[in-house]
Amino acid sequence: MIKFKLSHKIFFSFFATSLVIVGLMIFILKYYVSDSFSTYINKIELDSFDTIAQTLESHYQKKLNWNAFQNNHSKWQQLVWSAIGDGGMGTLSQPRQGDKQRKYRRRRMTGLSTDQTTGNSMHQRGSMMGLGRRLTLLDIQKHSLIDNENDISLEDYLLKPLRLNNEIIGWLGYKKAMQLTNPLDITFLKSQTQILYFTGAGILILAAIFSFLLSRHLLQPIKTLIRGTKNIASRKFDSRIIVNTGDEFNDLAEQFNQMSQTLESYEDLRKQWFSDISHELGTPLSILRGEIEALQDGIRLPSNENLESLHYEVNHISKIVNDLRELSLAETGAMQLDKSPIAPIDILQKSILFFTNEFNSKKLKIINNLNSSSSIIHGDEQRLHQVFHNLLENNLKYTHQPGSVIFESEINHQNLIITVRDSGPGVPDGSIDSLFDRLYRVDTSRNRKTGGSGLGLAICKYIIINHQGEISASNFQNGLQIKISLPLNSTP
Repeated sequence: MIKFKLSHKIFFSFFATSLVIVGLMIFILKYYVSDSFSTYINKIELDSFDTIAQTLESHYQKKLNWNAFQNNHSKWQQLVWSAIGDGGMGTLSQPRQGDKQRKYRRRRMTGLSTDQTTGNSMHQRGSMMGLGRRLTLLDIQKHSLIDNENDISLEDYLLKPLRLNNEIIGWLGYKKAMQLTNPLDITFLKSQTQILYFTGAGILILAAIFSFLLSRHLLQPIKTLIRGTKNIASRKFDSRIIVNTGDEFNDLAEQFNQMSQTLESYEDLRKQWFSDISHELGTPLSILRGEIEALQDGIRLPSNENLESLHYEVNHISKIVNDLRELSLAETGAMQLDKSPIAPIDILQKSILFFTNEFNSKKLKIINNLNSSSSIIHGDEQRLHQVFHNLLENNLKYTHQPGSVIFESEINHQNLIITVRDSGPGVPDGSIDSLFDRLYRVDTSRNRKTGGSGLGLAICKYIIINHQGEISASNFQNGLQIKISLPLNSTP
């Protein structure tokens, strides 16, 4: 099967459209020109019979009737021959026409060539008789007088009024020619038709050139997009394209560049994620391997203290792996929630009570302004406990001593708002939006003494989202403020 490129399809579409339009135009114009020209020739020929009309009007002025022509074909033919052949000598005295003008009028009326009008009298007489049959005389009511036994169709005739003292006394009828017979007329019509064909051919050539240029113009941004997509397929996410068409292609290019930028940021995050996870897992594994090798080499004895250190490192690795699993489930929408009617404030109160001794030992004052403990939502108690537990652990790790942590709650538009705010320090403004990203830590050195793995807040974010809620962070005065919003009318 032959495959056509888009450029070919665009070219042939425009060219075929132009071809159809030009073809219809030529057909319509040819028909219109032919029909209009025939009508024009018939009217010209009718107007050229002024001599006959004047002869008839002069006859009626003398006789005051048309009785002489009533069913009298020979009389009528004689009048026509006299008016045309004699150059205008009828019953009225009129100046004779010149030979050249008279011969032209004969050719115009009879359709004979110059040789035929001068050399073949029999042919000339037959043509004149045919002209006489095309001419007819009608009374005021437009009834034929020459042949009143046979009705004529007025639609086939052009009528010229005959007047006496500005009053119509009859009609001179001339039967329309169904086709042109005069060589001059035929030659003129052929020349006009040829002009139409040449014009149409010229238009088609211009349309072909225009279609070619237009298809190239339309395909240029598409080719640019194709190059960009190939770069993206080659993992060159820093690729950008420039399309200045000012139309939908321009919008598409902007969306493509935005997509490239997003992919580039995701690629950077992926690389950073591998670096961070290798560090988070590599550090405890290195420690664990070192301590085991020390035990194997007899450098260290298998005492309870040494075994406790090994156990701590194993637990640390296990926690990171569990957090990664939790995060993976959350990001894929596979996190299971056991929802039931619960009171989030009561869960937070229990978590505060659990950490009270540790807060006191680190000289951190708890300011509990929680209320609305009767607020009920549909949620997972264990998952919310996990969120509050993580937030309190962060307060213990990062709040400077002595300091304070304030817990507040309120009802706002059918949402339960829980605020946890410490006395400082806060975080750099550039890090606020990244706090809930996986493995993100403000401390880029990822020192184990100054923080965790950077997975806790990311898991908290997905847990709150799965409760149709929102969680956000902001700097407040000198400290960090975490705000959680949970809908009171959330579905089970």
